[in-house]
Amino acid sequence: SFAPDLPEPANPERASQSFDETEFLGLPVEPRDSFLSDRPEVWAASAGLIVSRPSLPSQGETMPGLRFMFGYGPETFAYVFPLIATEDLGLHDGPQNAFIQRMVELGLLGGLATLALYAAAIVVAVWLVLRHRNGITSDHRMVLVLLTAALFGRMAQQMLGVGGVSDTMLFWVLLALIPAAFRAWPISSDLSDTQPFGLGDYPVSRGRPMVLQGARVALTLLLVAVMGWLITDKGINLVRADTVAARAQVVDATDQSRDEALALFNEAIALAPQVPNYYRMRGDYLVAVTETAPRGLESNADLEEIYTDRVMALRTDPLAGESLLDMANIAFDLTRAGYEGLDAKAEDQYRQLMALSPNFSESHSLLWVLLAVAYMDAGQLERSLDFLNSALALNSSDFSHSKALFVQGAAYSELGQYDKSIESLSRLLEINADPDVTMQAHRLLANVYSDAGEPQLASDQYEQYVVMRDSGQG
Repeated sequence: SFAPDLPEPANPERASQSFDETEFLGLPVEPRDSFLSDRPEVWAASAGLIVSRPSLPSQGETMPGLRFMFGYGPETFAYVFPLIATEDLGLHDGPQNAFIQRMVELGLLGGLATLALYAAAIVVAVWLVLRHRNGITSDHRMVLVLLTAALFGRMAQQMLGVGGVSDTMLFWVLLALIPAAFRAWPISSDLSDTQPFGLGDYPVSRGRPMVLQGARVALTLLLVAVMGWLITDKGINLVRADTVAARAQVVDATDQSRDEALALFNEAIALAPQVPNYYRMRGDYLVAVTETAPRGLESNADLEEIYTDRVMALRTDPLAGESLLDMANIAFDLTRAGYEGLDAKAEDQYRQLMALSPNFSESHSLLWVLLAVAYMDAGQLERSLDFLNSALALNSSDFSHSKALFVQGAAYSELGQYDKSIESLSRLLEINADPDVTMQAHRLLANVYSDAGEPQLASDQYEQYVVMRDSGQG
């Protein structure tokens, strides 16, 4: 984990321009199929997660069968799904099936407990209808049938998706109403008894000691008070925090408006300190502010504040991929600003991110390229080439390979190894996966040929660059 204390900068006067990895590494957005078509694939992948039970990198191996029985723990699906997901399938916060989610998070015992709840509700509902079919009025029968139908509907909905908190509460209310009706229903051993249903006929508390009744009332009031506090703290304050953060996001990212926006973000964090998004949003706003500064004149104080926000977001949600990536990026920004000792920690964060999504070879390749660019900015060209070789060794797309080859060609050029630079850039031109990268490769190759003493070849490459630029191909 990162400590909030920063080492002293070697050059505190100014910071170099931060690298825009979003612009450089941004994959083109492709339209996806409808959400319904993804569910069978998500269910199948989740089933594989239930059976194989891979370990999170930070947890290590556990006793065989233990995780299968007890799962990964509540609210962990979004963290463990990337362990088995693929880039084609993408990442999902939930499997869109309550039973599968219980099996993943709570293991076999949790899944069986969920099935037992469903089975108990169904058995009670059917038993009530059959047991009292001669002793209830048509109105009461209709109410029971409607209540049972509503419960079946909620069950079906949970098999096709995991609802929000309010939807889940509705399920529990419906589940509780059936046994409540069973308790309030007068039970007669005579099946031919036609006494109508009546809630007032059952002696719920008659004959019980006053102390016991008072204790039950006190416990009920205590539970209501605790639930009210939780709803206020987790629900109302979260809504208030979202509102305040939304106001902060529309504030202009300038030095003049900086204090106003930060005050709003601080208010949102105070309302919901356990939510990492507000730390991320505050850090993102400061990143936008630093981008408005002239090149080379960014404030180191802002970079330090961004670092602190990234630390807090990562501590609040230590397995979130977004937090790991943000943490690594700001650490490299501080390295470029002259702070020492953060590059190794940033590299470790990138490796943790890759370990959390082992099947995402395309993303891993682009992350290696990002690491290579960061080390190039720091002047460590040999180290940069090591990461580029790792990127090219992965079974990724031509798009990511073209990125890696471009940076590799630039690194070899800086080292004066023109033959290797020409080889890398020529391979890139053969791939021709991205028009913009191809155009820039022609320009870089022209410079390399010029430095290598090949003016005619340099002229040819520059002409191709100009043609692509003027035709709008790049």
